[in-house]
Amino acid sequence: MRSFRISVMKNQRFQCVNTTCLPYNTTFTRNIFKCQTICLEQIQCKAASFHHSTLNCDLFIDVLNPKPTTTSSTTSSSTSSSTTSTGTSTSSTTTTALLTGTSFTLSQVIDGRTITCSSVDNSIASYTECTNLQQSGLYFPNGVACGQWSSSSSSYWDTTGFCRKLTNSPTATVYAYYDCDTTQTRVVWYSNSWSTYNDNGFTRILRCLY
Repeated sequence: MRSFRISVMKNQRFQCVNTTCLPYNTTFTRNIFKCQTICLEQIQCKAASFHHSTLNCDLFIDVLNPKPTTTSSTTSSSTSSSTTSTGTSTSSTTTTALLTGTSFTLSQVIDGRTITCSSVDNSIASYTECTNLQQSGLYFPNGVACGQWSSSSSSYWDTTGFCRKLTNSPTATVYAYYDCDTTQTRVVWYSNSWSTYNDNGFTRILRCLY
């Protein structure tokens, strides 16, 4: 089995000494997760840059080689760059990728607050899912329905915007399980800011579709 670890560098792109390094291939894709996947599928790909403004995915071959002309980087506010490092190999043809910065973990920081999940599901390439999404023990509000899945964003907090921030994908959508109990204080995220709201419902499971 061949294993890889992907390192994500936000707001950076690859650069040579005198000019920007040229990718061996550029393709159009929806988000950084898809760009990383394309790189992993090609054995010659050692690094990738995803341009959020144009949705272009640049693939590179020799960025990680210890050559002076391919080791520096420059800041770009709309670019996220990823590099891959290869792990051990066996005769299996299965490839396992560890993708960081694009999916839910049991604990992550969003706009200065720690967000927790009792469990996460990253087994399906098309989405990342958090069960019992909370901030400091508080659930996010409902604003949709009781005891059902819905593709609608909550009217009380920016569910879609939250997913887009988490995944770094401007086109991410949501599929959430909204539940109800008694009226309680809920935590609210909207436009990169935090507040609270009293609601008898809450968002139990949040699935962010890439």
